[in-house]
Amino acid sequence: DVAVLERQVLEKFSTQLKEQAELLRAFDRQTQIDLAHLHAAVQSGEMEAAQRAAHRVKGASRMLGAQQLEHICARIQAAAEREDVAEVRRLIAVELDEAVLRFRRVMHSRMLL
Repeated sequence: DVAVLERQVLEKFSTQLKEQAELLRAFDRQTQIDLAHLHAAVQSGEMEAAQRAAHRVKGASRMLGAQQLEHICARIQAAAEREDVAEVRRLIAVELDEAVLRFRRVMHSRMLL
């Protein structure tokens, strides 16, 4: 079972809740920008740009312990590398958008966003 947020990874940056909250807010802001780029790239059929956007979200997710987002973005990146537009769209519609909502719910429930 892949965690929405692995606290132990986040705690490598800081054990202070205020600092963790600042990191997660910055992550959330940047991720929203990167996801907008991903959606725009897919909409226009630009799989190279989609691959880059998925890679950015995957890397940032890994650094902060957002494991579900990391795993889904890795799959989106791989599908974009194969230029499998249908699979990229499916992963975004079926898995990514829901994973983002789960991540944000976890943050709100912990009062970190």
